[in-house]
Amino acid sequence: APTAAKKRLWDSQTGSESLLRLNRIDEVQTELARPIENLSFSGNEDRYRAIALLGNLGHLDRATRAAYRQFLEVRSDPQAWLMLSRLVLGRGELQEEQKQAWDVHAVAQDVAVDIRYDDGAELFFVVEPNETIRRLDGDSWEPSHPLISLIFAQPKGARFTDQSGKHGTIVDLRHKIVARFHYILKNFQIRFPKLRFFWSISVSPENPGGLDELLAQLRERQDWLKQQVDSYTRSNWPLGMLAEALGVDSIEASIGVVSLGATLKVAVGSEQERNDATRAVIDNDRKGCVLDLLGFWNAWHLGALPAVEAIGGRIHLCRSTVDRLHARREALAESAKDGIKSAAYNQGRIELCEVLPEVVQRWRADLDRVLAWINEHAEVMPVLVGDELNPGLREHLRATGTDIFHSLTIAIQQNLLLVTDDLLTRQLAGSMGFGRTCWSAQLLGVGLAKQVIDFDEYVRWLAYLVEAGHNYLSVSSEILARAHKLDATEGAAPGQLFRALSRMIGGAGADPASHIRVTAEFLGTLWFANPPVEHREAMTSLLMSQLMRERHRDYIGMVGSVIAMLGGSEDFIDFMRIWVRGHFLPEGDVWTAATILRSRWLRTIGRLSYRRTLLNSGSDVGGIGVLWSVVKG
Repeated sequence: APTAAKKRLWDSQTGSESLLRLNRIDEVQTELARPIENLSFSGNEDRYRAIALLGNLGHLDRATRAAYRQFLEVRSDPQAWLMLSRLVLGRGELQEEQKQAWDVHAVAQDVAVDIRYDDGAELFFVVEPNETIRRLDGDSWEPSHPLISLIFAQPKGARFTDQSGKHGTIVDLRHKIVARFHYILKNFQIRFPKLRFFWSISVSPENPGGLDELLAQLRERQDWLKQQVDSYTRSNWPLGMLAEALGVDSIEASIGVVSLGATLKVAVGSEQERNDATRAVIDNDRKGCVLDLLGFWNAWHLGALPAVEAIGGRIHLCRSTVDRLHARREALAESAKDGIKSAAYNQGRIELCEVLPEVVQRWRADLDRVLAWINEHAEVMPVLVGDELNPGLREHLRATGTDIFHSLTIAIQQNLLLVTDDLLTRQLAGSMGFGRTCWSAQLLGVGLAKQVIDFDEYVRWLAYLVEAGHNYLSVSSEILARAHKLDATEGAAPGQLFRALSRMIGGAGADPASHIRVTAEFLGTLWFANPPVEHREAMTSLLMSQLMRERHRDYIGMVGSVIAMLGGSEDFIDFMRIWVRGHFLPEGDVWTAATILRSRWLRTIGRLSYRRTLLNSGSDVGGIGVLWSVVKG
């Protein structure tokens, strides 16, 4: 084709992708009416992009024919095998009358033929009218071949005698694309043993041990996933690197981390870190913020995007973030008819999981709303690798081709606030001298201080982030008290909000002083209240268990400190005697620690002063602040 025509077709492909990202589907269809699959592409990736566009937007026959040819041209590329397979599987989602185009009833053009001779010899060939395709594939024969002429229009099961007098039978007829798909299923594991997209497993549920091979494969997969997550939690991996290793996006990677009982590395948990993040938000002065994929996803499901805009300014997204969201929608579209079915290994058993079609359809509709919101409200920017970037970051972007640090790059180039819940990304930014970063919870905390966010809303959002695997969220006694009241209005105490937020108390990395203080202040609202708070025993037990979890050396002092601080409540002391004994703690050590701490405080301010403080304090807790100053001393 002339050069000008090639350029016009290339412009159709790139223009189609741009229009697709803007959700302008009608204009995309106009562009795709041009034969973009016939371009002389400079590389395989561009051809795959064109084929994917056609397949995703209703031109499945054209896409499949192009993928079939690509498979024959580059059989050494596993992506060519996977592209053809995906399109064939996608055809199963079509209406019955559309699928019938591949039905085969007799030997004809574009039909794969299996023959078995009476002497046991077998033969396979494709009746291929396209000369170019025949040059790519030795199994493709011209329709004028004598054997094909002899059996043309014959059905499966027909007997024949060839030119040499040999007798045979047509044992199978398939559309040529279906035949190649069967070939891929049979040979992918052998051809690409390191890739696990297709894997053959023997299954015989009716026989003893018939599921052993499947169980072994699922267990191996589960062990591998645990190893990857363990590497993430123990090493300096950004979440995006874990996502790359697992072959998923950061949303799925975060879900995987939480499902295996780990937490995301969101923050260090230090006061200095929180102060630096708060200062970054304030200094940004609503000039605009960049959200990475996971940060945007969480903000969307919290309904917090308007609040994020009010705090950080106009939301910016990198192009790859939007592309990831489109990819999620496409994956859901493929499962919208039949739902999603999977199997996993769980404690020595096979666990079958199913997501119903209507649920998948709701997820897809949600992504439609996400993309519409982006189109209307967000600024979407491509990543341009320039010399102004840090040399290490620039080299990473050019060499790897991954999008792990795309959002960071946009934030640096535009000098905007980067909102990311990945600690390693923020630390990398700091090492390059870019400090305008924060994480979601801290951004929302600034919004609460500025009264952009309602307190009840803030409590609910924090509980959501805890459930999503965030670590080191700042939880105060006021937040715990409000969570308790919100749960109580729904008839649960302790309820979902309180249970989630209480998980931020205690732990191996907790600062003992602040966690003891928050625990004692909250428990004071329960045990000094009049009339007594319902379910205070259950909430106390839960919170005290959280306080001392993973504390193998100082848990006695921590429990004793809380007892000392609330020693003015005889009901609390009576309950704690039972609780300490019921949790098999060393009673003598706990009560000795509590007695020492309390006696030091009593010697300082006296019992009468303590009672006066309880009566005159403006807080529900009473004299906790006074006592805490003594305990710290």
